Amino acid sequence: MSEKINILVTVNDKYIKPLQVMLDSLFQHEHSPLDIYLIYSDISKKT
Repeated sequence: MSEKINILVTVNDKYIKPLQVMLDSLFQHEHSPLDIYLIYSDISKKT
């Protein structure tokens, strides 16, 4: 079994799209268990 990978990301409205791209790529290519932690501020409901 693979070792768990911990990922911490911080975002606001300006970085939602890059976060989506990063997570999509990560889920497609990484097969180890993941724990993803999100710190956010200033994210609008429109995003």
